[in-house]
Amino acid sequence: MEKKKSIVSVIVKIFCIVIIVVSIPFMIGIGLMLNGDAQRNMEYTYAATIDNACKSYYSDIMIGKTENRDGEKNAVPLFPEQGKSESERKEFAFSRTINDALKYIGTENYLSYLDICVADNEGNIYWKSDKKIDETNLQDISLNSDTTLGELYHNKKDYP
Repeated sequence: MEKKKSIVSVIVKIFCIVIIVVSIPFMIGIGLMLNGDAQRNMEYTYAATIDNACKSYYSDIMIGKTENRDGEKNAVPLFPEQGKSESERKEFAFSRTINDALKYIGTENYLSYLDICVADNEGNIYWKSDKKIDETNLQDISLNSDTTLGELYHNKKDYP
């Protein structure tokens, strides 16, 4: 009886080892597929965050905001002085950079993702491999920390 239990135990152990060995490549494949989807989702998120930072920053300048969200003034002013006209605020906004927008929102660490981003002619920022992009509507600029909102939005007089 003892011999039967040990034979069954050995067979069960061998079966488990075979299952594990066979399933490892399958699990690695599933992991890589999920990782690829997760990576694509993150790249969409990075681009959308940068796009939203630029738009929010521009809008807050244009409505007359004069200080950071936390209420502290920066050494490099992120906002024009209070009482500036709309045209002065727009000129100031167009001179600000993507770096300033990300600093304002608190996402400066996203600067490293600008190399995976492109902008269309309306100033919307997308992930380079986004299948929804109309390649004929892309700006011919390389986005970097020093790209100004004026370059991004083409210094449009009618930009909101």
